[in-house]
Amino acid sequence: MLKMRFIWYLVFFFVSGFVRPQMVLKEISKNNIVISEGVYFLEDKEGKRSIKDVLMDQGFKPVENGVANFGISPSTYWLKLRILNKSTTENLKLQITQPCLDEVDFYYFDTNKVLQVKTGGEHLPFSVRDFFDPSYIYNIQLPLNQEVDFYFRIKSRDNFQVPLILGSTESIFESNKIKDFILGLFAGVMVVMLLYNFFIYISVRDKTYLYYIFYLSTVILTQVSIQGYTFQYLWPN
Repeated sequence: MLKMRFIWYLVFFFVSGFVRPQMVLKEISKNNIVISEGVYFLEDKEGKRSIKDVLMDQGFKPVENGVANFGISPSTYWLKLRILNKSTTENLKLQITQPCLDEVDFYYFDTNKVLQVKTGGEHLPFSVRDFFDPSYIYNIQLPLNQEVDFYFRIKSRDNFQVPLILGSTESIFESNKIKDFILGLFAGVMVVMLLYNFFIYISVRDKTYLYYIFYLSTVILTQVSIQGYTFQYLWPN
């Protein structure tokens, strides 16, 4: 009997070393929290699974290296985020800082334990989002001293990364404003260079400047597209 009990202790010890715990939220600071624990994924190769199927599935695997990264994949992926709230704050913002995702469905249980869903992604008009921001931002409620699960159904044709950030309303939008400001400076400098070379081309008619103008235009469009600003301002529908 003692031998069997000892064996079970050993099994529990080794298995617990491979089980990734939930994210424990201890205290909210002025800075955003990059979520690197408590994230699990499930691959749906045919893309036909519903949230009811996923809620019953025990096949979720822990995300390694902090950020969910699936490369370029035709599959649909489900993410499960498990948070244990040990802080003194219940209302927070959850953000996916990857704008270039085709389909992003966010599932959560409200205070009445009713399953809710917010549908988004670049396959829908930009106006369906709750916040005027290229990232995906959600209001979440975390009851004190309780464990809560959130689910995402995500599909993307491009580089498939899903970085998750948690923070207060002030910290989330402050960091986004800083990002907007930096990108605005970059775009402004690039546009000035483009116009400068355009005027030189008008003056000297050297095709070299025309090629350089094309190069600058490509760089500007590529960068603002990666950050989601072309979808937000140029073709939101």
